[in-house]
Amino acid sequence: RCWLEEADLAGERFWVGLRLLDGIRPTLEQRSARAPAIRQMTAAGLLEDTGETLRLTPRGVLLSNEVFEAFL
Repeated sequence: RCWLEEADLAGERFWVGLRLLDGIRPTLEQRSARAPAIRQMTAAGLLEDTGETLRLTPRGVLLSNEVFEAFL
């Protein structure tokens, strides 16, 4: 049994998934809630947004703390 609430679990999936090389497929809700940070990190070349998936670029992997900070 999971001790996280459903909303917390979705957030954890977002953060853990973003660390994966394949990235994540965020929900519409996650995408809209983080739209400004997604645009900012994509423009900075740290995040790749295919419209379906989000993933760190090679440079984004090196600067992942800055990317994660933008989402907070």
